[in-house]
Parts: sequence; structure tokens; C-alpha cells
Amino acid sequence: MGAFALLVASQLGCADRSPTAKEAPPIYLRELWAQQLPLDAGVPTGMTVVGDTIVTWSRSESALIVATAGTMSRISLPMTHPLFVDVLGDTLLVIETAPPQIRRLSMVGETLSTVGIAAPGPLRSAARVGQEWFFVSEEDHQFVLNRLRPGSSLRSIMRSATPVHLTATQTDLILAEARPPFSVRVYSVSDHRITRTHQAGGATDTESGPDRPIWVPLPAIALGQGAILQTLSDLTSDTRTLVRYSPEGERPARFRRIRLPMAFLTSDTLRRRIGAVRTLNVPEVVLYEIVAEVADRELQGIPPEPAP
Repeated sequence: MGAFALLVASQLGCADRSPTAKEAPPIYLRELWAQQLPLDAGVPTGMTVVGDTIVTWSRSESALIVATAGTMSRISLPMTHPLFVDVLGDTLLVIETAPPQIRRLSMVGETLSTVGIAAPGPLRSAARVGQEWFFVSEEDHQFVLNRLRPGSSLRSIMRSATPVHLTATQTDLILAEARPPFSVRVYSVSDHRITRTHQAGGATDTESGPDRPIWVPLPAIALGQGAILQTLSDLTSDTRTLVRYSPEGERPARFRRIRLPMAFLTSDTLRRRIGAVRTLNVPEVVLYEIVAEVADRELQGIPPEPAP
């Protein structure tokens, strides 16, 4: 698919054009490689990218898929379906829910250690920032963000009435609410507070009627320099809305609709990588590089939504 311009300002009919709005620079993604998923792998429900390695998992399978350029392997898991997986050096850190614990595995699936998590309720989401873990647990019909530091017990940070997807950067948590208006918040781990809040705004505005889309938000991921990307998936079609939030100056958010079953699920901003899953003819995982600019002849593009 080559490189494509992602949410370029001139392509966004719903962007804020007020004199006070600052134009965000274009962001381009260059496809590095794509790997077809095994037919029995299940639909990925989670993904982690570290450098040029992508790890995917499905809550319907007790296995991980590890993909690099030209290689793909399966690691059988000695546990129930994983909630979250991270890569630390040459080991995997797997969050399990029954019972709640952190399992450290070798790259061939050998258990190296386990650490229990004294969670007050079922775990729904997880992310890691440095040596600290963050979990969303469900308690009394509320969703609680908890923090776990090495050598300490789980500590509650905040509560929400809405389910939350967690992702992380090197310094922050990104919390994406799973119900309208699909708020995305940034929590500073060092400052212990929410520093930014965004909403999808016009990205979910559609005509009413029997064919009205049913939008489901996927985790919001960092693009670097404060920018955030979120995929909204329509359950009734192959339409996806890509919403880009910038650290300042853009109200409402910029977005672009595509007709392609695709989702951006994870990023490694330190190495400028983004992991995605898409279905052209078969399901596949795709690794992209974030680049500042590309030559016009390189731009092939995700096809825009056809004019009515």
C-alpha cells in the first residue's frame, strides 16, 4: 500500500478553519511490511509493537502470534486468554485475568516467573509505563484506574462510569472511553493528573436512519510529539473513521473516513513504529514507520470515502 498521507489538513472537510486554530503538520505512514495471519489465529483483540516486532493476541485463543519482516511464530500460552502483552528485552510480560497475575515468559513460551495482582475486581485493561503497571478494574458498576509500583500494593487513582481502554507512551497514559462521546484523556504519570481531554466531535456525526453507523472506539495510540490517533469502527460496514488529536490548537479533532476493514492498534513512538491489522483479501498485521515527509510520487493513499 506504500506510504500515505494520514489526515492531511487539506483533506478534512470538518477541520476547524478559525483564524486562531493552528494547522498541524501532516503525518505520513510508510508501510514496512505486512504478514498474513494464520487462518486459525482468531481476530486480534490486542497488539503490541516494539521496534520491528509485532505481538498479537486474541481473547478466543490461548496463544500469541509474534511477527517480524518475513517471519511469524506462534507461542502457546499455559493460561487463559491474555488481557495484555508487553515485550521487555527478550521476554514477554503477559497480564492474565484468571487469576489476575503478571506472567513473564521466554520467547519460546517458557514461564520464568509469576507475580499476583491483588485486584479488587475483574481486570478490563492494562498498560505499562516504565516499571509501573496500570490496570482498569471493574468494581460496583464502575471502572477504576489502579497503579502498581514495584514493591507496592495496588492503589486506586480515579473512577469512571464508562469502560476505558488503556495505552501508554514513555511518560503518559492514554485513556479512551468506550461510550459516547468517546472522550480521550491523557494522564501524566509524573504529575499524577489528567493533562488533556479530547472528544471525537463531528467524527461520529452521521445521518439518521436504518443504515446509521454503530461506532465502536478502539484504543487511542500515540503518534509522537503529543499527537494521538484513534480508529472508530462501524459495526455495520467496513467503514472506519481515523481521528487525529493534536496537543493544542485543533478544535474539533481532525478526521478522515475510509472504507477498508483496518485498525491502528499500537505504537512505539521511540522507534517511530505503528502496528495495524487490516483485511484486504485475508487478515494481516502491518508495520508502519512514522515519517515527517515523503515525495509526492510515493503517496498511493488509503482510498477516501466515495462522494455520494
